[in-house]
Amino acid sequence: MLEDTRRMARAAFVGGPDKEKAVELIRKLDVMVDTEQESLKKDFRLRHACKPGCDHCCYRIVMPSGPEVQAIAEFVEEKFSEDEKKALFERVDEYEKETAPFRDGCAYVMRSKCPFLIDRQCSIYEVRPFVCRSANAQTANTCKEYKEGPYMGKKIDLDPPYVGLAVAAAQGISASAQEVNLNPGFFELGPAVKAILEKRYTFEDLMTKPNLFPPMLDRVPPTEFPIIENKANGYARSHPQLLQFRELALKGELEQAKAQLTIDTEPAKFSMMRLPYAFRSEEHITETWEKWDADLTRLMESDYDPIETFNAIAAHETFAIAYMGRSVKELMAKHGQFLHNGVAKRALPHLCEPITTKRKPGKIRVGYISENIRNSNGARWALGWIANHSDDIESYVFNVGLGPDLVSLKFKLVADHYYHIMGGVDLAAQFIKDLDLDLLIFPDIGMTSRPFQFGALRLARYQATAWGHPVTCGLDTMDFYLSSDLMEPEDAQNEYTEKLIRLPGSGLYYEKWPIEPSRKTLADFGLNHKVHFMGQTLLKWLPRHDHLFAKIYEATKCPVVIAGPNFESQRKIWHERLGALGTPYVLLPRLPMHEFNRLLSLSECSFDPLEWSGGNSTIEALDVGVPVVTLPGKWMRGRHSLAFLKQANAEGLIAKDEDDFVDLIANEDRRREAMKHMDVRAVYEDKKVPEALNDFIRSLVE
Repeated sequence: MLEDTRRMARAAFVGGPDKEKAVELIRKLDVMVDTEQESLKKDFRLRHACKPGCDHCCYRIVMPSGPEVQAIAEFVEEKFSEDEKKALFERVDEYEKETAPFRDGCAYVMRSKCPFLIDRQCSIYEVRPFVCRSANAQTANTCKEYKEGPYMGKKIDLDPPYVGLAVAAAQGISASAQEVNLNPGFFELGPAVKAILEKRYTFEDLMTKPNLFPPMLDRVPPTEFPIIENKANGYARSHPQLLQFRELALKGELEQAKAQLTIDTEPAKFSMMRLPYAFRSEEHITETWEKWDADLTRLMESDYDPIETFNAIAAHETFAIAYMGRSVKELMAKHGQFLHNGVAKRALPHLCEPITTKRKPGKIRVGYISENIRNSNGARWALGWIANHSDDIESYVFNVGLGPDLVSLKFKLVADHYYHIMGGVDLAAQFIKDLDLDLLIFPDIGMTSRPFQFGALRLARYQATAWGHPVTCGLDTMDFYLSSDLMEPEDAQNEYTEKLIRLPGSGLYYEKWPIEPSRKTLADFGLNHKVHFMGQTLLKWLPRHDHLFAKIYEATKCPVVIAGPNFESQRKIWHERLGALGTPYVLLPRLPMHEFNRLLSLSECSFDPLEWSGGNSTIEALDVGVPVVTLPGKWMRGRHSLAFLKQANAEGLIAKDEDDFVDLIANEDRRREAMKHMDVRAVYEDKKVPEALNDFIRSLVE
């Protein structure tokens, strides 16, 4: 659905905003979503409590896209009489009066009647927005609780596939609009439709002019700080070669990008340290590791400008270091000391000083900062922590990435304070430090560059990182690593420069997420045999373990199916590695997420790389009854599946050695026996985790 929507929306948006094309697009998508949802009801025997007269979900903010607004306005123009339109406008005016007190950041507690609701019935039901088409519940009780009080942890028991179809339609329109430089945003339903009908705004205005309406919580504009020249503003100076480097690197043409970079600036030095996302051999890994270490040493020993270097961190990444199958503590400690002592302390000394003043009175203040406050494995998981802080803890979320998505909106909903921060890092960091946070958590420092700039500073009394990027960050400013008791080996502290905090179980409060359904068959994927699926990021699978693919083929007599890499340059390396084995294999193209999940559900089993196991995908596989075979590694990053399998009572899928690993993959009877008493529900919403986290946070203040 997502890809279909994006294709249709791109066609509609070609040539700019076109009202007729937009309305036609929405009409087609309405039919597609309704048809698919009805099929789901039959296929999965969904029984919803939703029925005419049940209006509990009609007391919330509804934010359709611009094309949806135009299509609904056209419907009202055609179907409503003049008296009905007048009455609608009066209801919109009343809605705006009722919601006015909530526009200062408290919209999540707002429960105002939708202007299109008449006698507990939707007057635009056949053209209702996609967000309304996602509404469903197995019981009306939770919906009633939602309507009668603020959303503070209350949940409606939704059917994820049903929701996923409507969400995909909304996301597809937004993404396609952004691709052609149109407004990808969403608008309040009643006020936006009224403005179109009163001819105050046109469809072109909706799609080209930002901030047409007063912002609600879900569309609070970014907090922007000026970028002051010649200061540690966090932004590297652009250069045509750097722009070309970035473009080639994003396409996976890293070697070509480096060959064309001839300037010798701080951003160029960091860019030249960029790491590949596919390795030809163990020797290639060793060469890459040693060269990166040598480049870091040269940079540390050079006559660098600390301000220019701080800004150049925006072009720097360490992501692939963790994927080389080595202990990273020593190298990351060297790197972290350079960023903090060599760069940040000299560029922004006042922001590196510990906070020694008496804390401000009031609740315990805990912040979360990431460039991935969106639908990303890096930080999405942190929602469970934030939503379950106790009443004595006040939460702050700092999104230092680009534009928001639907997951960003959920962060806004569950946090006490949400800031989308853009602009100068120096001024933004000062803003955060002035909040006098007791603890600032970096969920995934190391995934991207920006958190290193903030992380190299001292912005809270205590600072911590966590499992979004499951290795030490090496920074002296990071006091704790918040991890999992089940995932960490006994001697795990030896791998961290931070103090290791073992939260119970997996360390996660994991919620189910809507997954867009797919009906593809194995034949649709070009497969005509049983699938033993290695669906993890290929960077996780090290060359030293390639021989296992051949052993798995010998044991199963089926080619191993492997999730494809992003770029042709990476595919070429993988074809070379797999071709050298002399056994059949299937290297898939890059799959959209809904197709990946479908193939996962059709597989005989999923199996992990040995040094870095699955995380979210392990839970998703177990949830649809697909066994996940794992051989735990030496470090936490190779033990995610181990934790989830132990929680779900499926320890029989944990192999003892390589031979046992291959046998489990091939032996259907062993896998079935291991899954016999599995209870995947134990993986979700582990209340012990937030309780332990809250206790730990209190101990810092006490």
